[in-house]
Amino acid sequence: MGLQPAVLINTDVNTFRKELNLAQWAHRLVRENTHRPDLIVLKHAQDFHNRAQKRQSTTWTKDPALVLAKRGNDVVGGYAVIDGELLGLWGFGLGDWLVRGAIKDGATHLDCFDGWLPKFYQRNGFRETLREPNYNKGGPSVVFMRLRP
Repeated sequence: MGLQPAVLINTDVNTFRKELNLAQWAHRLVRENTHRPDLIVLKHAQDFHNRAQKRQSTTWTKDPALVLAKRGNDVVGGYAVIDGELLGLWGFGLGDWLVRGAIKDGATHLDCFDGWLPKFYQRNGFRETLREPNYNKGGPSVVFMRLRP
C-alpha cells in the first residue's frame, strides 16, 4: 500500500503552536530552520490588533492562514502566512507542496537562514532581496526573499 496523501487543514493559533513545538522538539532540522512558535503567536496577535484598528478601513489584507498538513491522524507539516509573510514552514517530504499551498494562502515574502533553504525557496518561485549577518556570531546569514511576480 502506498503512502497516503496529506491534506491541508486550517487550524487555530494554539493548535498550530502546539504542533510546531512538538515538531521542533522531535526534529533537529525543524528546530533549527523554523521560526519559534511564540514569535508566530505574537505576529498573529499583532495582525489581529491591526485588523481591529482598521475595521473602518476599506483596505484589508488577506486573512492569516495557520495550516497543518495531516496524513490520517498524524500532523506531518504546516505553515503560517500572516500579512503575506511565510512563517514556520515545516514538513516531512512535503516542502514543495506546502510552499505552493502557502502561496495560494497569500505568502509573498519570507526570511530564512542561509544554507539549503534559499535554494529550496528559489526553486519554489522566491528570489533573494536582502542578506544580513546573523546577530549570533558564527551563525548563518539571514536571507530575505520575495515571491517573483
